[in-house]
Amino acid sequence: MFNFFKKLFDQVVPGFKAALPILLIIIFVLLNVAIWWAGPWLSIHGEHPLASVMARAVTSIIFSLTCLALWGLGQWRALKTFQEIAAAPSYWHLRDYILQTLTYLETERLLITGDVAPFQFSRMLSANRSSIFRPVH
Repeated sequence: MFNFFKKLFDQVVPGFKAALPILLIIIFVLLNVAIWWAGPWLSIHGEHPLASVMARAVTSIIFSLTCLALWGLGQWRALKTFQEIAAAPSYWHLRDYILQTLTYLETERLLITGDVAPFQFSRMLSANRSSIFRPVH
């Protein structure tokens, strides 16, 4: 039973993640509309806190600024993550040096042991060159 819900959840999550931005915008718009449309009808212990236009405007402004602040915080965190990734040391530039060293060492080993002729080794290395080292993303 648990596996059924896990499979269902795994199928739904990618679509939900893709639709999340538009859903958040729709929720934002609908809540602002609800503040203005249903505000005068809202009753808490016999009081109508959103009856006046000024109260609805202040509530709508506070809600909008809170949403914008949360969105900005999310953007700031994403930018900070990208900056940390960009500032991290990259060893990708060492790839060619490592490949040359490995080629030299393997060629020496093959020539000494007589396992493979040098032209066969260079053909094997060129065929596998792209799969030896791959950048990590």
